[in-house]
Amino acid sequence: RHPFVKAIVDGLSHECDVSPNSQCLIALSGGADSVALLRGMHVIAQRRKWQLHLVVGHVQHHLRTDAEADAQFCEALANQLDLPFERRDIAIDPALGNVEDMARQLRYDALIDMAKQHQCTHIVTAHHGLDQLETMLMRLVRGTSLRGLGAMSWTRSLTDDITLIRPMLKTDHAMAMALLQSIHQPWCEDQTNTDTTRLRAAIRQRVIPVLLDLRDDLPQQVVQTADQLRLIQAMLDEQCMDAMRACQVRDDTAGVYVRYCRKQLRELPPAMLQMVLRAILTQVGVRPDRLGAKQLSQFGKMLIDQDGSERQLIRSRHVSVLLNRDNLTCKRT
Repeated sequence: RHPFVKAIVDGLSHECDVSPNSQCLIALSGGADSVALLRGMHVIAQRRKWQLHLVVGHVQHHLRTDAEADAQFCEALANQLDLPFERRDIAIDPALGNVEDMARQLRYDALIDMAKQHQCTHIVTAHHGLDQLETMLMRLVRGTSLRGLGAMSWTRSLTDDITLIRPMLKTDHAMAMALLQSIHQPWCEDQTNTDTTRLRAAIRQRVIPVLLDLRDDLPQQVVQTADQLRLIQAMLDEQCMDAMRACQVRDDTAGVYVRYCRKQLRELPPAMLQMVLRAILTQVGVRPDRLGAKQLSQFGKMLIDQDGSERQLIRSRHVSVLLNRDNLTCKRT
């Protein structure tokens, strides 16, 4: 057993809760990590204990001159392994905003579409421990919350029937490379991975090597830390929902408005008050990007002050949030 394959088996069994005979779509970019994932999953799928049904999915973003060569490489590898291959081509207009964010969303939409076509219950990606470390560092640089520091989870529900899984989180890039070299398996190089004008690439090239010099098992430690942070966040989320329900005083049957007792909201600890306010406002339709820490802190101060006059916290085409002496009232307009 190769250590890399064994680590994937552990991830599938314990963290990702994948059952034998599952239908899995492997997200293959052509890069070393995703190629190693495919080769490892191909070995596991044929074992009597697992008997997984694999489909290879590739998304052509048309953002690099060599992207088509990568797509053809992926199709050839799927054919070599005698696996079904699906490809989706997406078009991204850089003028519309953040290219990376748009590419990520369209990529997941395409993967979900491929998974549905083949009745796959899991989409498998090649994120590993170094990716987790990079994600946490990026979020620290940009500013984040406890939820953000939890970074990537082992599993994430994409639809009612499809779950994203990351069974490689306990591995790293070196382990993936070791597998590929041991079986003489080629892969594609993405030149954007070395473009240090991009934050992730800069962290990968300039910061990660220094940290690994200090502690070579850092990716594994980061994965464990992220797991613990998500457990803490899940506990806080449960407490937040309990507090929100306890503060609710009226919900009309048509769902037009919901009222919360201002006195009870005031009695919550400051951190929990901000969590409850975020939950209340997102539930009624306020966009999460309008609810940063500064905005929530301002709302919290207004809620606990002694001003009893009616004030409008938020007004948009679809939502109105009013605060008076007794209640916080959220209305769908």
